[in-house]
Amino acid sequence: MRRLFAVAAGYTAALVLAHYVLPLPRLLQAAAFAAVLSVFCLLFRHHRAGLCALAVLLSAAVGFAWTRAHYEICVSPADELAGETVTVCAMALDYTSVYGDGYGANELLLCRDGLPRTRVLVYDYTDEPLILSPGDIINAELKFTSALERGGEATDYYSSRGVYLRASLREHRELTGRWSGSFILFPRTVARAIREQALKLFPTDVAPLAQALITGEKSELNLDVRTSSAIKTAGLSHVIVVSGMHLAFLLGALRLITGRRRAAAAIGMPLIVVFMAVTGFTPSAVRAGIMQLLLLLAPLLRRENDPVTSLSAAALLLLLVNPQAIGSLSLQLSFSAMAGIMLVTPRVYAWLMRAEKIRKSRFLRGMAGTVSSTIGALLLTTPLTALSFGYVPMYSLLTNLLCMWAMSLCFVAGCAACVLGLVWPPLGAAIAWLTAWPLRYVVFGVRFVARLPCAALYTRGNLAAWWLVFVYVVFALSYLAKGRRPFRPVLPLCACVVALAAVTLLQVPLREQGMTVTALDVGQGQCIAVEQESSVMLIDCGGLNTMGNAGDTACAWLGAQGRRRVDLLVLTHLHADHANGVETLLSRMDVACLAMPEDADDAGYTENIVALCAELGTELLYIRQDTSIRLGELDATLFAPLGSAGANERGLIFLGAYGDFEFLVTGDADASTERILTKLYELPDIELLVAGHHGSRYSTGVELLDDCRPDMAFISVGYNSYGHPSGEVLERLTQYGVEVRRTDLEGNISITVGKSDG
Repeated sequence: MRRLFAVAAGYTAALVLAHYVLPLPRLLQAAAFAAVLSVFCLLFRHHRAGLCALAVLLSAAVGFAWTRAHYEICVSPADELAGETVTVCAMALDYTSVYGDGYGANELLLCRDGLPRTRVLVYDYTDEPLILSPGDIINAELKFTSALERGGEATDYYSSRGVYLRASLREHRELTGRWSGSFILFPRTVARAIREQALKLFPTDVAPLAQALITGEKSELNLDVRTSSAIKTAGLSHVIVVSGMHLAFLLGALRLITGRRRAAAAIGMPLIVVFMAVTGFTPSAVRAGIMQLLLLLAPLLRRENDPVTSLSAAALLLLLVNPQAIGSLSLQLSFSAMAGIMLVTPRVYAWLMRAEKIRKSRFLRGMAGTVSSTIGALLLTTPLTALSFGYVPMYSLLTNLLCMWAMSLCFVAGCAACVLGLVWPPLGAAIAWLTAWPLRYVVFGVRFVARLPCAALYTRGNLAAWWLVFVYVVFALSYLAKGRRPFRPVLPLCACVVALAAVTLLQVPLREQGMTVTALDVGQGQCIAVEQESSVMLIDCGGLNTMGNAGDTACAWLGAQGRRRVDLLVLTHLHADHANGVETLLSRMDVACLAMPEDADDAGYTENIVALCAELGTELLYIRQDTSIRLGELDATLFAPLGSAGANERGLIFLGAYGDFEFLVTGDADASTERILTKLYELPDIELLVAGHHGSRYSTGVELLDDCRPDMAFISVGYNSYGHPSGEVLERLTQYGVEVRRTDLEGNISITVGKSDG
């Protein structure tokens, strides 16, 4: 066994256990235990297995000990500043990003004596955000919060990137100078120039995709919700994460231009270092860069390149610098994809090349390479994708066959356009214009694949997760049982297809009979799913202070039950916490009709939603007067806006009746609007009330409770600074004998009404 691989395996396994299993106080004990076990391995040091075990255990002991030491040295001192407001001296590590809502964000390095020298992600919500460049030094008042949690929940999103504090910039701030060594940060300047060139040179319809493909910067692409959602659903996300594939494209182009391997290596090695720096030393870029550097160095040093050793070296370098990086999903996916490619791709390619037609055709050999690489990458990344996102793209192989050639061409041509555009803009613009056409082909391709039936297999809380386990077990057993015979995948593949068909057919009869009302856990927001056997309605789709998107949450919930269509989407109003997931939902689900008020948008969502509805064929229904809708066995009444002040009071109110079961959703209406409702309409006694404005003390007033007499109340709420749900509302509901259920305490909350009850 390769020595470096054994060391990397032990060290990485220790970090995984330290991050996900063992509590922090137990890490030194675990290190001591691994060290003691390694002593016994010395008895077998003359055997290969004994040496391997010794390397694994010793490196595991180092991993446990270094994780604890790193926490005490780097994480703990930074976390002690959480909750404090301190005037600091800090240096900007990048350019300030200014977002559509007018706030700025940047990473600063604390420089003041007496404070930990740590990176801080700083948000500037002041009226005029302070625009900084890499190397700028400021004196500023910062209010710190921990980067180890977000939305009231623990997260490793920031710590895996080496950021242990977040902060908001106060009004007191002063630019005092520049760091004398700021030239070291020149890759940030290069990265910014390339990002700006991509947006400037490429046509507006594909510029965000070009920027993401070339630099890995996806902020602009994420604004194009339909395309970004389609890329995820179609299984092409890996192409816009800078990785070894991008470097392979660059080095291949270099070799083609120079015509000499040594010349390509001499130019390629410094280019790889610059490329890693420009992309911000992301885990996937560093992993790819190290492996490519070792690949180029091997012949120069007269050594045979060993992918396993290269991968191990990359893992050790990344995780020694920051053991918290083990929690980075991008690192996990990058290394898993590469490991799968090393394990499986050569075998799949050899199996495909047994066909004479493929061997004789250059085109078919290229297709075989794409197929084998895709299968290898999917082998280990699919379980991670299912666990992290709750779904698996089903047509990844098809998408790669359709689009990979175009993406490789666009990456190389796009890089050339941006670099040449800095020297001679007309030439860069001409190349970008030509490159835009294959990019449009890619956009068309991913959108087409994403709209195919069963484009995504949703795996949370349903039989699909067990089907995925079944696939791995069947193929593993078939491979082990083949003996010396060639592996024949047809039989296990047929078994998996039959099992998938069975799972799909079973999802329908396993649905709850009657009607189910569910408040989905979307953080500080609201998304109410009303499901019958053959129809689905959603009321609102938005949430804040959560790592996920409300549209993704709704799609995962409905998709897990085999549902691919929403018959009616009702938006009470268009604040972010009720509507920021709508574009994602429309992009990933077939939504037949969307009903919303005509004038209840203070956040600017209407224009994009209306355009997307027109593009996708979703009927748009403006509620200007009270409207009754029959959906299955449900009679719904949408009350036209009753108030005239803010968007909360200009929103819709929903009343549903399923037989004798009635429920009311008031959106964010306050008590004054509730009083108007009770005076103008004779409301029935209801079984369920979705408490207004996430439990705000200004809603769910006594007049409404007197009139409706609910038996149960759902409060859709998440981490917030408003005090929701307020003690006053909880006390009022208790006084009226209402059973209270909350999404922040229980997650998704549901009530099911059977047909007999209806």
